[in-house]
Amino acid sequence: MMRPKHRYWLQHWQHEALKPFPYIMDFCCRSFTQAERGLPPHSHPAIEIHYIWKGRYRWEVDGRTYTVKSGDAFVTLPWQKHGGVNAIRDAGTYSWVQVRPKSFSKNTPLMLGSWAALAAADRAAIGTALLHAGTPVLHHAEFIAHIMEEAYAELSEQRAGYVSRFNYLMTDLLLLTARHMTAAHENRKKDPSLSEHDFTSGAARISAAIEKPWPIADVARVFGVSRKALDGIIREHTGLSPHAFVMSLRIEAAMRMIQSGDDLAYTALACGFSSQQHFSSYFRKTTGSTPRAYRDANRR
Repeated sequence: MMRPKHRYWLQHWQHEALKPFPYIMDFCCRSFTQAERGLPPHSHPAIEIHYIWKGRYRWEVDGRTYTVKSGDAFVTLPWQKHGGVNAIRDAGTYSWVQVRPKSFSKNTPLMLGSWAALAAADRAAIGTALLHAGTPVLHHAEFIAHIMEEAYAELSEQRAGYVSRFNYLMTDLLLLTARHMTAAHENRKKDPSLSEHDFTSGAARISAAIEKPWPIADVARVFGVSRKALDGIIREHTGLSPHAFVMSLRIEAAMRMIQSGDDLAYTALACGFSSQQHFSSYFRKTTGSTPRAYRDANRR
């Protein structure tokens, strides 16, 4: 597994290193030793690319939940609201960069500044690929890690030609990200899939009987697919394995019950956990808070 050589947080309004690059809003690599609150849904006028070095992160984008892990990347567009599930930033290490286009929307083609030496057709193709990727999650995205490491070296060392080199790397980052997202989208189209409506309906059926054990074979029957196809379908919609998906539904149900004032022991049983200890441990792992602390926080 690759590891970042440096930790940094460069922001365009306060760091000299970014002055030659007004299109870069943030360029960062940070580690978080524990889950913490403070990442509510938000948006930036930028294409934001995250690379996960270490850890497992649960993100919401426009109300949908995704999970990314070490080696994955996460891409959001200027109009997309995104943040941690329940405003929680999970523990781990990740890099991110915010690239601000001159213009880009669902109805406006991608326009970059003169820093990006791209033919008009190539620039348009990048915008189209990002717009129609189907999911913000990109698996096996180590190429992003290499580019970010090299880009930071250019910023910190500032050798001859570093401005041109950094601009080239950011152009390459957008181009390769778009290519990989297009390839991933094409591969997903070859596999069995479910519409958003059918997937949501299946998830609701499981949630309605969340006290049950829900072995994988039963989950597959709910969605009307084979066990083999189930893994790809759930990962496409959520980024989770089938088991982790069911567990996420249990946690969501538990949070609703706690907010309603239900007893913690009853909540654990009603949400299908094998014991209160198992419930407490998994709840804390997922949310960064114990069930009791979560209950107390929601009483205020």
